Amino acid sequence: MSNVDPQDIYHDGKWFSRSGDALNTVLNPRDASIDSFGRNRVSLPSIVFEQNFSQAPADPIWEKTAYGSGTLSNTANAGTTSLTTIAAASGSGYWIQSYAPIRYMPGISTLCRFTFTFATLVANLVQKVGMYSDQTRSSSAPGLVGDGLYVEANGTTVNLVLRNYLGGATTEVKVPQSQWSLDHMDGTGPSKYNINWAIPQHFILEFQYLGVGVIRMGWNTPYGLVWCHEFSSVNSFTTPYARTGSFPLSAEIYTTSTGVAASTLQLINTVVLQERDGSMNRGWRYFSGNSGTTICTPGTANALYPILALRALLTNDFTKRATFIPVDGTITVAVPATGSTTLQWALLAAPTPMTGATFGITPAPSSVIELDQGAAEATAVTGEILFSGTLPNVVGTYQLDFKFKDDNQIKVAQNAAGTLTITGMNVLVLAVGSLTGTCTVAPGVVGSLVWKEIV
Repeated sequence: MSNVDPQDIYHDGKWFSRSGDALNTVLNPRDASIDSFGRNRVSLPSIVFEQNFSQAPADPIWEKTAYGSGTLSNTANAGTTSLTTIAAASGSGYWIQSYAPIRYMPGISTLCRFTFTFATLVANLVQKVGMYSDQTRSSSAPGLVGDGLYVEANGTTVNLVLRNYLGGATTEVKVPQSQWSLDHMDGTGPSKYNINWAIPQHFILEFQYLGVGVIRMGWNTPYGLVWCHEFSSVNSFTTPYARTGSFPLSAEIYTTSTGVAASTLQLINTVVLQERDGSMNRGWRYFSGNSGTTICTPGTANALYPILALRALLTNDFTKRATFIPVDGTITVAVPATGSTTLQWALLAAPTPMTGATFGITPAPSSVIELDQGAAEATAVTGEILFSGTLPNVVGTYQLDFKFKDDNQIKVAQNAAGTLTITGMNVLVLAVGSLTGTCTVAPGVVGSLVWKEIV
């Protein structure tokens, strides 16, 4: 911070100037102790998403893809994950996006904190960090179709951005640092704080979403939180400010021309909080499905074989924002295996190879899920195991144990592009097989799942 009178005092989002024995508020009436709905912040807000980038973003949680020849790296004990462009290459970079968006709750304030270090701000280099979607982003180029809120370094200019895709057309409201409405953060604003973009920064984003609301953005400083800009669509915009308030976490860096030196965006940490009791959830939609009327016959090896699979139904952006979480399930052993004393089961995400899978069964008209009951269960699958357990090799119906089913890290959702596949993170599969060695005769089993859908 520069140009601060040593007698100035910062407290609860306000600056005070000492004049004799009197304290007079001189700036920032937007108190950091008040949430975006004007309520006092609760002492224990609920954490709904977190990622410490001292470990590389994990596959079940983050989608990660290079633009051109960009790279992602994580150095032991460095405390950061690096997204890096290649020197002198145009269209080079890297992006990450959380598979599951942060589900907004009407009337509840959402606050995101993201710590990072921008690469040197130079022409033809773009860097973004925040909560936003991009449903046309690919391995070759960034896209613009989506909704969300983020901070962007576009060349040497730092912008705060509101993006939406209302009416099938992209709108991006970009506000450069010199036009931030509350504090330019260049030493000339009310806080007199001057951001140095060459060192780590702590970005703070808070918003209400009922289609119409207030969005606040700011920075953590040695003197507390300083709000620097507000987007307000109240009595201002002619449409909702976004299609939904459920945004994923995203970050990216890429070049737009040749000649740019290799550049690295360093991610440090992120957390999303909501001002609510963590046990307070509005109603979910529950659905169920089973492996069909034909008894499944897994393979005989010591492996896992698919008997039921789920994936998101459609390709539109709202389905990509939908997630489904298993809450209950059963496996019926109709025919015991010969040559094995114990069976195993698992619920896997991103299963492969899923030979013969045919999706198309919808459990209910209002569900956003479709089922596969036709995978070749004699072909073993591997994937990200979310839950697993054992089963007696005895005729009977056995309950599956889905402990910690509400953990935000196990939601299964569409990838950024919304591509429907039979092997991606948008697929969840229930699998069964022998645990204690190769069977001479495989078991005959039937499976069922109950899940909740979050749209």
